[in-house]
Amino acid sequence: MAALRLLDSLPSQPGCGINVWQACLSRIERIELSRRQYTRHPARTLDEICCMAIMIRLPSVRRRSVVLLNLAVACSLAAVACGASQAATAAPTPTPITENFSGAIDKNGAVTFTFTVTAPGAITASITSLSPVVTLAVGMSIGTWDGTVCSASLSNDNARVSDQLTGNTSLTGSYCIRVYDVGNITATEQVAVTVTHS
Repeated sequence: MAALRLLDSLPSQPGCGINVWQACLSRIERIELSRRQYTRHPARTLDEICCMAIMIRLPSVRRRSVVLLNLAVACSLAAVACGASQAATAAPTPTPITENFSGAIDKNGAVTFTFTVTAPGAITASITSLSPVVTLAVGMSIGTWDGTVCSASLSNDNARVSDQLTGNTSLTGSYCIRVYDVGNITATEQVAVTVTHS
């Protein structure tokens, strides 16, 4: 009988003599006999008998530990289910916004374009055109805008048409792109810039 073998395999507990074990075995046998004789009671499975044998043998303190362990497992399963639910309802990734700007840069001058970031993510700026000198190298920076000054966070002092400057921000707010002369402009230069952000 599996229940008896399971009971015999459990480690001995202090204070449990041979009479106690015999009483346990007798109780398990009565459970099995009751299952066979009284059909009005739900049939107990072998697993139920084994569990009853274990609970009979465990002292009261350990029985309470088993109950607490079962409660801990149930709470863990509930937490996992809750986490899965939260993951399933996570906010979607914001759609990138693309903005186009244009302006003029004089010798030793600069032009600033401002935009608003509404969600954390990447900011990518690129020079789409320069004229009349298409191959001219200029400076370009990405920074934060306080309403007056563009404070650069990322810069490239050798930017040319099609070059990109990319940074990441974890904060929303006002940002800016600044294009400036690095000593190569001799006459007014027209510049066009594209910026993509969240």
